[in-house]
Amino acid sequence: MASKTVSTCRAIRIEMKTSIAAPRARVWKALVRDTWKWWPHQIVMNPRALRIVIEPRLGGRVLEDWGGGGGLIWWNVVGLRTGSWLELSGQMLPEMGGPATSLARILLKPEGKTTTVHVVDCLYGAMEKGMEKPIRSGWKGLLGGLKAWAEKTTSARTTTRPRPRRRSR
Repeated sequence: MASKTVSTCRAIRIEMKTSIAAPRARVWKALVRDTWKWWPHQIVMNPRALRIVIEPRLGGRVLEDWGGGGGLIWWNVVGLRTGSWLELSGQMLPEMGGPATSLARILLKPEGKTTTVHVVDCLYGAMEKGMEKPIRSGWKGLLGGLKAWAEKTTSARTTTRPRPRRRSR
């Protein structure tokens, strides 16, 4: 059995923003209610995962549900302003390149008819070298999936329908 030793603690700060052509309420709904519909299925620990769930409440979880009571908790919700932001605390397991702790904030800021999603993820621990690139890539995939889903569902809802004619008396 091969052993691997990581002797250096590292800290990584990832900061990313994306603009989504949807109102903040729609982006929030997509984030916390439609998660499995936009979450890239290659960003899971078990390829047979049934869903990803975000429980938008203090003490809630961001979890990968494998069915039968199995799964993985990615983060716990440690701060929340419903409709505006989530603060998350999670553990990065050795299988993910850790051990490390992740403290992340997802902020939704309305800007006219769009919403800016700003993510800050600070990680510290005995991470393998080169972990910043896959972590940044993961967040890029998550933000891309959220953007595509929120914009798709917004445009589907805002398709103009002809108004019904009023009856004349």
